[in-house]
Amino acid sequence: MSEGLDDTITQEELARLRKSEERYGSLMKDLREGIYITTDKGFVFINPAGAHLLGYEHFEELLLLDPKELYVDHSQRERINEQVAKKGFVKDYELRLRRKNGSIIIVEDTVHLHNGENGEVEYWGVIRDITQRKLNEARLLYQATHDSLTGLYNRQAFFDHFTEEVARQWKYKAPSHLMFIDINGFKTLNDTEGHLAGDNILRKSARLLMDNFRGDYNPPTLESITNGKPSRKNDFLARTGGDEFVVLPVVPNGDDTLAGKLAQKAYDLMLQAGISPSIGVSKFPDHVGDAADALKAVDLMYHRADVAMYAAKRMFKKGTPVPYIFYDPDSMRA
Repeated sequence: MSEGLDDTITQEELARLRKSEERYGSLMKDLREGIYITTDKGFVFINPAGAHLLGYEHFEELLLLDPKELYVDHSQRERINEQVAKKGFVKDYELRLRRKNGSIIIVEDTVHLHNGENGEVEYWGVIRDITQRKLNEARLLYQATHDSLTGLYNRQAFFDHFTEEVARQWKYKAPSHLMFIDINGFKTLNDTEGHLAGDNILRKSARLLMDNFRGDYNPPTLESITNGKPSRKNDFLARTGGDEFVVLPVVPNGDDTLAGKLAQKAYDLMLQAGISPSIGVSKFPDHVGDAADALKAVDLMYHRADVAMYAAKRMFKKGTPVPYIFYDPDSMRA
């Protein structure tokens, strides 16, 4: 009697275990997030969603793969392992992974440290593909920071960047230049030929300036966000309003001669295209000597480039145009 009861209980337990395994397998199969277990030797387990996320049709392929090969930036793997070793876990760590076909995705990785059955350290993790979310965020940021007509940075983005740069320069007294560019006769053109003609001139001017100054002003794409940030420092070109453009050029060692050549080239390009510009240039720290702090230096540098630009515009109106004028504290006031 007791043996029959024991057999019945055993069969019930086995049935529950099978049911539990089926439910667990179904859960792993239906989850959209990638679930995985790795050791220092490689993958121990990965669910179908994880394999699909990484571009593999069969998860068995990943069991033969060294996880290191998935990382675009191997230093990210080192940093995440350091944090897991220190705290026992890491949550929503953002990193870039390379799929089987070579394309790159951005994921959030949550990892917990576990001791395996044989004492081997295991990493239990969940990865979530956030590539589309990052692209949407980049597009929203682009819309908030760029001028819709020309594609250049807008006034707010310029002053945010300008303030950060001057604060850094203020700390180290690193020299830099600011160029203020205005289109001669733009108001008359806009009033006589209409806003469409004016808009075309603004777009044309922006394209010419983009050709002269380094920078990436294109809307974000899937490729641009997954490739990471550019390593080199670019010029910063913006439209701050109306027909006013400003540039923070990268000028090694704050060389005035090189800054003048950049201004000259911008002037020549626009003039050859039938657009007459007036260009004023100011310099940090030369032209902000009486500034009490970085914020005041931003204000002075901007307005003194503006003053220099209007000096160039007066020369144009007198019939003796010049390519550009540097701010001169002895003859100009701002």
